[in-house]
Amino acid sequence: MSNSFFQFKQFVIHQDKAAMKVTTDACLFGAVAASFFQNISPQKILDIGTGTGLLSLMLAQAITAQIDAIEVEANAALQAAENCKISNWHQHIKVFHTAIQDFASTTNKKYDAIICNPPFFANQLESPVANRNLAMHQSTLQLVTLFSIVQKLLDKGSLFAILLPYERANESIVAAAEKGLHLLHQVNIKQTD
Repeated sequence: MSNSFFQFKQFVIHQDKAAMKVTTDACLFGAVAASFFQNISPQKILDIGTGTGLLSLMLAQAITAQIDAIEVEANAALQAAENCKISNWHQHIKVFHTAIQDFASTTNKKYDAIICNPPFFANQLESPVANRNLAMHQSTLQLVTLFSIVQKLLDKGSLFAILLPYERANESIVAAAEKGLHLLHQVNIKQTD
C-alpha cells in the first residue's frame, strides 16, 4: 500500500483522496517544466488536471506567479485545495473544481504558461475504479480538445508543457501543430531496469 502522503523538502502532498498518486514521471515533469518556465517569468500559469496539486506546488516554489489549477474529479480537487492551503504558496494558487472545457468556455483569461499531465491512455484496458479511469484515460478529454483549449487560453509567445507517453509523441506533435502549437523542446525519459 502506498503512503497517504508524499513529503518534499518544502511541502507535502496528501494523496489519500485522489485516484492518481505522486509518480516519478510527474516529479520529473514538474522540475523540467519549472526550469523552462523560469526563462519566461510567467505571471499567470494554468495547471490543467491538477490532481493532488503537485505540479502547481512545484511551479509555485520556483516561480512567483498566480496559478489557476483545474480539476474535474471532486475528491482530487478537494485534495489539491487542501494541499495548496497548507503550503507556503497558498496565496498564489487557486483550485477550481470543474472540467477544463467548462472553464475555458467561461473565462477570458490568457496564460503565460500552461502545464498539463492529461489523461493520456487511449484504447487500453480500463480500471474497475471510475475516478482512476477519469484521471488516466482520455474518454473525457481528448488530446485534440486539449490542444484547442490550450490554443485559446495561451498568450501569444508563451509556453505549454505536457507529459505524454513516448508512443503518443508523434501523434501529439501533429495534432498540436494543427492547432498552431509547435514543439520547442522534447525531453524523453527512459525507464531503467
